[in-house]
Amino acid sequence: TYPYSNLFSIAELESPTGETIKDSLQYRMALPDGTWLGKGFGSMKENKLWYKENIIFPTSGVYHVRLSQAMRKNGSVNGVVNLKGVTDVGFEIEKSLE
Repeated sequence: TYPYSNLFSIAELESPTGETIKDSLQYRMALPDGTWLGKGFGSMKENKLWYKENIIFPTSGVYHVRLSQAMRKNGSVNGVVNLKGVTDVGFEIEKSLE
């Protein structure tokens, strides 16, 4: 199972012109009492974590998204190499209803 109650990550969005926007993100994965957030059964949970709501892509073309985890143990400078308990990561772009 995932040994942390939150998830820190870094997202980079690169436009067709080469401009890159870099964001540090933090998501809560469990309640303070240890109850896991998300949908699923037992220890397997699925979470939909939002990034960049209601944005407009000003330039036509190919955009690149890079996502990396930025977890580390308390008191440690070095990051965690592999996230135990994370089995899959996906990325979806949804058209705004507005």
